[in-house]
Amino acid sequence: MPPRLSLLLFLASMVIAGCGSGSAGKITGSVTLDGKPLTKATLSFAPADKNTKGNNVAETDEEGNFEVKPFPKTGVTLTPGKYNVFITKLVDQDGNVPPPPDDPAAPGRLKGLKNFVPRKYGPEASPLLKAEIKPGDNQLPVFELKSK
Repeated sequence: MPPRLSLLLFLASMVIAGCGSGSAGKITGSVTLDGKPLTKATLSFAPADKNTKGNNVAETDEEGNFEVKPFPKTGVTLTPGKYNVFITKLVDQDGNVPPPPDDPAAPGRLKGLKNFVPRKYGPEASPLLKAEIKPGDNQLPVFELKSK
């Protein structure tokens, strides 16, 4: 399977799977790449062990900050536990982030995307980034990515 397709399938499965019972409160943090805020990147939180249930995604803003949003039906963000964190930023050949999938311009723009973030931080590599989510609000340490 091509890497881009496997990445898109992985991200879709993260959203569809949802979370288990119980939940942490507000979960926030930030991401940098070579010391600069990483904007419009997607963070995928996947259970790191069999005791952790559920998963979720978040997107960074213009300052590289993110907040894991609760699922509308359940109000759950993530259950307390240990997570592997994968970070991606899909861009087109000009380095632009494509429109959201529900945007009418999206279907033609999803071809030829590449991950701007080094592969070692994405789902096709062994997990380098970890997060421990505890009950209550969580301010995660900065995810400091390096391009080399």
